Amino acid sequence: MKLKNEKGSMAAYVAIVLLTMLIILTSVYFISNASVKNQLITAMKVKETYETDNAKAADIYSALVKKNEEKYVYVEEFNTLPSYPMSNTELSVSDGILTLKPTGIDPMIFMYNVTSFSPLEYRYIDVRYRVLEGNDMMEFFMIENPTDQTYSVVHAFEPDGNWHVLTIDLWSNEAVKQRETITGWRWDWTGDNKTSIQVDYIKIRK
Repeated sequence: MKLKNEKGSMAAYVAIVLLTMLIILTSVYFISNASVKNQLITAMKVKETYETDNAKAADIYSALVKKNEEKYVYVEEFNTLPSYPMSNTELSVSDGILTLKPTGIDPMIFMYNVTSFSPLEYRYIDVRYRVLEGNDMMEFFMIENPTDQTYSVVHAFEPDGNWHVLTIDLWSNEAVKQRETITGWRWDWTGDNKTSIQVDYIKIRK
């Protein structure tokens, strides 16, 4: 009878242990499931945030590009040798840099019908340049047609051999400012026959 009672107690003990283990395993399963679920939810949120940020970044980039494009109405970077008519000028291009040398007094380049803008909206001419030899000034005769070269804007050089951005304000000449539509200019890149320069770009901006 004693042995039978002991066997019954052992069976009950084993049953309790198994039930306890089952409860523990079930709890672990559900906890793990919940953890995995939370991880998946977190990963999805991260993915959505990343995609949203990417979309915002693309929008910001597009807006910046558009704004930059609107900033300039004309850009000449001299990636190829220009074919504009010229006078008393020898020019060459290498790696997007235009080298200008005079062959006589008052050299000039005729950049007619290259754009169309109102100086009331686009006010500044930027020219990145450096002086190789000499020291003079740069002058633009802003025109509405090739026969009207009356009014100019001008800026002196920095002759130290370093690169500079020369900025001309079209409003510095009231007659130029009041023109309805500028379509080109006569570019007197220097006024003497002793000054040689290099030019990286010409840009017209707001």
